[in-house]
Amino acid sequence: MKKNRRSERHKAEKFQTRAQYLLENFTWDTEERILLDVMAQGTLSMSDAREASWMEVKRGLDLVIIKGVELKLSEESLAAFDKAMSELVDFSGEEIDPRNTLHKIFSHETGKNISKELAQTD
Repeated sequence: MKKNRRSERHKAEKFQTRAQYLLENFTWDTEERILLDVMAQGTLSMSDAREASWMEVKRGLDLVIIKGVELKLSEESLAAFDKAMSELVDFSGEEIDPRNTLHKIFSHETGKNISKELAQTD
């Protein structure tokens, strides 16, 4: 299926402001906070973030690279990625199998909840 890249980019930019607001004004569990932090960067679409697997994550000096997109996340989020990647345990506590190329970074439930929050925030 062909994606409308302009629409995806516009939605990512719109979600950026909303994600920043939600991060600053509400308390979130670890996985939700990290997904909001990713969305607050405005460079990765929600669909790409939700589809990304642990095999598509790389760690730079002061950033995380997901699907080839560099993300300068908060220190807290960077530490969570470091811990997950070193201990091979994802944000929801499940073991990351390095052979499983389909293990998503963010659970379906978290993606659904954050998508809903971002869509309704004004």
